[in-house]
Amino acid sequence: MLTRLTTQERENIREVFINLSKQLGNQNKLAIALNISRQTISLIIKGKNLPGAHICLLLETRYGIKKETLRPDIFTIN
Repeated sequence: MLTRLTTQERENIREVFINLSKQLGNQNKLAIALNISRQTISLIIKGKNLPGAHICLLLETRYGIKKETLRPDIFTIN
């Protein structure tokens, strides 16, 4: 749900996905790496969607991006 995150938290998510898209070459390559659609990546970058818990876990495992940083509304910081 978008209402549980601050504007800055949403912007952080967008920046992560923009940067990863650039590192991998484009949104399609990131989508393939995460096994989600390019449209989902696009919606996250536009701020119209949020990555689910499973995507946050993949990002943490594959790229070292803390799940708590991406979605503090569903993961607690220990």
